[in-house]
Amino acid sequence: MKTYCHAPSVPEELQPLLDLAYNLWWTTDQEATWLFRRLAPGLWDVVNHNPVLLLRSLTTEELHFRARNEEIVTRARSARDRMKQDLEADGGPAFQSTTRGHSDLFIEHHPMAAYFSSEFGIHESLPIYSGGLGVLAGDHIRSASDLRLPFCGIGLLYRYGYFHQRFSLDDWQLEEFQPHGFHNLPLRLVENDDGSPLLITLHLPDRDLTARVWLAQIGRSALYLLDTFYRENVVEDREITARLYDSDRDRRLKQEILLGIGGARLLQQLHISPRRFHMNEGHSAFLVLERIADFMAKNGAGFDEALTVTASSNVFTTHTPVAAGHEVFMRDAMAPYFNQQLKERMGIDPDRFFDLGKRPGENDPNKFEMTSLAMRTSHRINGVSRLHGEVARRQWNILWPECDEADVPVSHVTNGVHLHNWMGDPMRDLVGHTLDADIDPSQPTDLSGISDESLWDVRQKQRTDMLTFIRARAERQLIIGNTGRENLVDRLSVLDNNTLTIGF
Repeated sequence: MKTYCHAPSVPEELQPLLDLAYNLWWTTDQEATWLFRRLAPGLWDVVNHNPVLLLRSLTTEELHFRARNEEIVTRARSARDRMKQDLEADGGPAFQSTTRGHSDLFIEHHPMAAYFSSEFGIHESLPIYSGGLGVLAGDHIRSASDLRLPFCGIGLLYRYGYFHQRFSLDDWQLEEFQPHGFHNLPLRLVENDDGSPLLITLHLPDRDLTARVWLAQIGRSALYLLDTFYRENVVEDREITARLYDSDRDRRLKQEILLGIGGARLLQQLHISPRRFHMNEGHSAFLVLERIADFMAKNGAGFDEALTVTASSNVFTTHTPVAAGHEVFMRDAMAPYFNQQLKERMGIDPDRFFDLGKRPGENDPNKFEMTSLAMRTSHRINGVSRLHGEVARRQWNILWPECDEADVPVSHVTNGVHLHNWMGDPMRDLVGHTLDADIDPSQPTDLSGISDESLWDVRQKQRTDMLTFIRARAERQLIIGNTGRENLVDRLSVLDNNTLTIGF
């Protein structure tokens, strides 16, 4: 049996919209965003600003009706041409109008960085994130595209993603998980040359695990996502990529094996040889094992030599000084997945590997910490601010007891944001109008010509927009919870446009 994942069927006049929908470049282009909202304003909000689902939800008659709108057709072609020009600038790969995820699409075959993360916060239409870790990863991948950096992301595609949050009338959090139809997301199934899906295989203790590969395009950057919801897998294994940060510890372990080892194998199958392997937190740290085993097999090297060589191109970012933020697995639970392969592929006693995950001073010898593994196998380690760098050096001095705290090899790179993505439309319009030019996020911008009054007006406008959104969201949640009219009015009246409101 062969399955097919078709893109929405649109008239030829609207083909530029389909090209835009499958590249998240559109999310930072006001014209492209306006076009999708203009197609069906009410439906645009219902589909959570997902242009693929929007196009799929419109009937053939509705699409043909809009194809006769000269303004939409002209502006769609203009937006697509701008995207094409941006992607091909400075020797970028030729733009391809296709919904097939060829394995080499938008990948430039020269030294590059591969960025591993358990979540990527690109846009609400691709719900594979929960918070700051994913948002940072999303901003990195956007910025890499803007700066023309050869860069690809490696992550997991979650069928349910993270939970949707509601509150009961007595203010208890309620979690809801909603399945995502992958064919409705801005993704392409990566295929081999013969049209068959590209598959990644991992060996579990008593069976093989198969993962499909999906491609999300973010401008010139590629994000590859592994998914085990595949008919050839047993039901238990299909659930491995069901939820982000699954509470089941065995499933969580298999997620991180898939992300690290499976992600490293994916790069090999795509013939991508990065100069740097970047681990965003410790969830992907098992990639170091696959890199060591591959180096040993190709170079006839021993374990220690392979560890030293591969570590020189590993980079690790730690995000939290809180102990609960560092992933820990039990060695007893890990042993079935690792012991045999450690002996067969690397010729080492499992103790040699498990020592890499031991935290000095830990009384429980059964605990294996992913952060300790990542730090011991990475040449470059960084915190996410100057202060965090200081805290991290003090926290991890235990791994380098021979060093003074100031000499612990943990540096810092202060978290930044993708400016265009974080700037509201009113502020973007003000800056663009004042400078009489589009904003270039990669260049310093002199805003001294903008008056305090203009800035305050824009801030007030954006504050009003935010509170209007919050009121509408809160009202929907309260109505779902069957709250009374008096309680509804009382709760929504708390938000005041002219009152300083601090949220968390």
